[in-house]
Amino acid sequence: MLNVAQGRILRTFRQLRPLRSNCRTDQLIFHVPFQVHNAENMWVRVAAIFLDKNQRVPPVDSQYRASDGSLVLNAFVPGAVNKAAEVSLQVPTHELAAQDRHVTAVVFLMAGSRALDLSKRGLDLPTK
Repeated sequence: MLNVAQGRILRTFRQLRPLRSNCRTDQLIFHVPFQVHNAENMWVRVAAIFLDKNQRVPPVDSQYRASDGSLVLNAFVPGAVNKAAEVSLQVPTHELAAQDRHVTAVVFLMAGSRALDLSKRGLDLPTK
């Protein structure tokens, strides 16, 4: 995404900082710190999907279902010229309809419709 400020073209850029996850028996919680620059007049989206053997994991409940049928977690915050923030994404662990209890979480940072960064983390889910 390109923004124009004082006659200059500014590229939106970002930094996903190291994320922290907490996988309890009943909840999976991600704390996602990030920083974006030149994202004024845009929504910043932090989203997480889950992969089981490179296949997207579906949810049990439609509340977490994306248009492609996979489980997705979303948080939206207004963008800014320079913004550092942290969002929390959480889902009940029983919502992940994965065959294997070891999954990969993929967390995306977006501004507007443009993907800016991603982070992957392997997770061991509690046994059902």
